[in-house]
Amino acid sequence: MKGCYDLEVIDVQQQPDRAKETHIFATPTLIKQLPPPLQKLVGDMSDNDRVLIGLGI
Repeated sequence: MKGCYDLEVIDVQQQPDRAKETHIFATPTLIKQLPPPLQKLVGDMSDNDRVLIGLGI
């Protein structure tokens, strides 16, 4: 999947306003915006297969 995504890292302690804008209320949070629908994963992301399934990839 190299090169098939854009990644933005938001440090909720350094950028609390940006975290609020994107509705990040817990960490870690991964947000997939495109293609729709928007999906959010919160919590342990150590199982790659489970993360990909959760994102519908």
